[in-house]
Amino acid sequence: MEFLDDLRQQRESKTQPKAQPEAQSLTSARPTPKLSQDPEVWDQLLASVTVDEPIEVPTSAPESNGKGRVRARKQGLTVAQKIILGTLIIAVLAIWAGVILFITGTFRTKNIDLNAEVDAASEAEGLIRADVEEATIAPPVASRPEVAVATETPLPTDAPIPVGPIATIYDEQLRRDPDNAGLYLQRGHAYLEGKAYEAALGDFQRAEQLGAGATAYEGLGRVYYVLFQWRDAETAFNEATALDSDLADAHFGLGQIAYYRGDYRKAAKAFDTAAEIDPQRAEYEAWLAIAAAHFNDRPEALGAASRAVSLLADSSLVYVAKSWAARVPDREASNARDLDGAQGDLLHAMDLGPNDFLTLNAVAEFYVAERPERLAEAEQLAAYALNWARNDVERAVAMQTLGRVYLLQERKADAQHILGQAAALASVDGEIALAGLEEDLARAHE
Repeated sequence: MEFLDDLRQQRESKTQPKAQPEAQSLTSARPTPKLSQDPEVWDQLLASVTVDEPIEVPTSAPESNGKGRVRARKQGLTVAQKIILGTLIIAVLAIWAGVILFITGTFRTKNIDLNAEVDAASEAEGLIRADVEEATIAPPVASRPEVAVATETPLPTDAPIPVGPIATIYDEQLRRDPDNAGLYLQRGHAYLEGKAYEAALGDFQRAEQLGAGATAYEGLGRVYYVLFQWRDAETAFNEATALDSDLADAHFGLGQIAYYRGDYRKAAKAFDTAAEIDPQRAEYEAWLAIAAAHFNDRPEALGAASRAVSLLADSSLVYVAKSWAARVPDREASNARDLDGAQGDLLHAMDLGPNDFLTLNAVAEFYVAERPERLAEAEQLAAYALNWARNDVERAVAMQTLGRVYLLQERKADAQHILGQAAALASVDGEIALAGLEEDLARAHE
C-alpha cells in the first residue's frame, strides 16, 4: 500500500503546506488501515483516484524590484519612441548635410572668384590662338551662292513718333494723334523748359509743317534765342509777328534780343508793344521799365514800374524794375538819383526771389556800378547768379558781371578767364553779341 500512500501524499502536498518534521513523525505514528489484496478491489479503488499532472516549481525565488526594472528596460522601445528617435536622427543628418554643403559651396565660390580673371584670360588666349591658326592653316572656303528668300510685303504702318530725350505728358497723346500740331507745340515748350533744345526745335518745326503758323515760329524763336543763334531767332520772331501781329510773346522775344545787344530804345519799343497787346502781363511792363531806365527816360521807367507793381506786387522782377527806375536822374531835382531807394527795392526783390538769376545779377550789377565798397558781396552774388542761370544767355550775362568785379579788384588773370568764357558763349557768327563784353575783355588784356 505504499503506492497509495504516495498518491495521497501528492494530493495533500498541493493543498497543504509542507509539514514540519514534528508533524511527519506524528502522521507516521498513526495506524495504517489494511486493505484487501483482491484485484477487483484495487481496480475500484484506483478508478476513483485522479492523478494530476506534475507542475514545475521554480527553482529560484523572484528577483527583487530593482532587478525587475532593469529587465523591463531591456525588453525594447515602443513604436512611438522609435518614430521620434528616427525623426531626430534624420533632422540631425539634414543639419549636418546643410552645413557641409554651405562650407563646400563657399570654398568653391571663393575659388571661382579668385581664378575668374585667370580662366577668362586663358580662354580668351585660347580662342585668339585658335582663330589665328584657323586663319593661317585652313583653306579658303568657297562662297555660298545666294538664295532668294521669299518675303511677304509688309503692311503699311504709321510713321513712328520719335522718342524725346525727356519724357513728357504729351508723348502718349502724340502716339495716338501724330498729326496734332497743338500737341507738338506743347511738347516743344516742355522740351524748352527741360533744356532739350534740339528736341524742342524738332517739335516746333513739325508744328509749323502741320500749319501751326505764328505760334510755331514764336517757339522756334525761343529756341534760337537760348542757343545764341540770334539772327535765326529774329527771323523766326519777325515771321511770327508778320503772321499774327497780336502775338505778344514774339514782340517780347524781339525786345530781349535788342536789350542784350545794347539797343535799349528798340527793346523798349518791343516791350511796349507786348504790354499794349497784353496789359495784364507784369513781365512786359517790368522789362519796359528796365529798358527805359538805360536811356534815362524817367517818366517811362517810373510809369512802367508802377504798372508792374500794381499787377504783380509779390514778384521780384517788378522790384528790380522799380530799382532801375529809381536810378534814373531827376532833371527837375538837379539830376538827383534815389540810390538808397533803389538799393531797398533790390533787397526786397532778394527777399521775394533769393534764387532768381535776374535778381542776383541785378544786385551784383548795382554794387559794381554804385557801391564799389561792396565788391566782395558783388562777387558772391554774381557767382550765385551764375549758379542759378537757366540757359547760356543768362550764364554769359552772369560771367560778364563777375568779370567786371574782377576788373575793379584788379584781378586781371581772373577777369581774362571768366570774360573769355562769356565771349565763347555769346559769340554769334564770329562776333560777340552781348553789349559791352568785347570792351570788358579788351580791358582785361591791357
